[in-house]
Amino acid sequence: MKKYVFIMLITAFLFNSCQNNTTKPDSTTSENNNAVSSDAQTVFDLVNQERAKAGLEAYKLDTKLCEAANKRAQEIVEKYDHIRPDGKEWDTVLDEYGFNSKAYTRGENIVAKRESASSAMKAWMDSQGHKENILADYYTTIGIGVYEYNGSKYWVQLFLS
Repeated sequence: MKKYVFIMLITAFLFNSCQNNTTKPDSTTSENNNAVSSDAQTVFDLVNQERAKAGLEAYKLDTKLCEAANKRAQEIVEKYDHIRPDGKEWDTVLDEYGFNSKAYTRGENIVAKRESASSAMKAWMDSQGHKENILADYYTTIGIGVYEYNGSKYWVQLFLS
């Protein structure tokens, strides 16, 4: 029973840590972003299911990396690219959240306008480069961001070694 309670507490902590608590870009943004943490948790579970099928270890979910992924999810609303709206490379967001981006092997997956975690995962798994990030044996940690804007969801996965 103690082990079950401990696992539930850790899951609840990680689940709540990946909520999108950052400032919205403008007043037309959906006020209901409560589903974000649920979506992030679902993506995390789906990623680790794919890794298990491939015989790989599960990723660790990092709360700070989730914050960075949420920032990127907001940014891809403005500019759907691995280049940020300010013209910098995507990985500079890592430095803003306390990671030395150049000290890690790193990767990013983005997808826009998918209504569910399973549809976002399907899009990533159907793309060779995105699938390679999900199934890479050199990454150990993931952060997941989801941002809803004008009824559409924008999804980001950040990977670190």
